[in-house]
Amino acid sequence: MSMMDLKSCLCFINFIQSELMLPRSKVN
Repeated sequence: MSMMDLKSCLCFINFIQSELMLPRSKVN
């Protein structure tokens, strides 16, 4: 696994977490 893949994976996980944590903020 390259560093690039690792970074994009972490960014993706972070994005998913924020989407799950703040679903109402997205609506409003």
